[in-house]
Amino acid sequence: MKFALPFTTAVLLLVAGQANADYFPTGKSYYGYEVQSTSYRTIDLSQKGPINITCGEIIQFISNGKTLIWKADSIYHTEVPIAKFAPVGFDPQGRSIFVSQNEYEFGG
Repeated sequence: MKFALPFTTAVLLLVAGQANADYFPTGKSYYGYEVQSTSYRTIDLSQKGPINITCGEIIQFISNGKTLIWKADSIYHTEVPIAKFAPVGFDPQGRSIFVSQNEYEFGG
């Protein structure tokens, strides 16, 4: 019985950490943020093919008549499923974006 309480506490902490695994402690997403902008590139998610994005780029995603304007500001320069950051009610159609570093992130 002495083992049950610490084990339960550890499991609850692990689950709570996983629930917010894609967010900083401030609540901001690891992948960018939704913006209001009139300057963006439009991507229709019904069109197949890779979605290559440069970090810092503003994209308007269109899916089933709904739009999402997103600034890709990712700590990960890799494949990111749109479902990781899409709001409830927006259908990402199982698609992912491929985020590359911008010219200021290469270092050197």
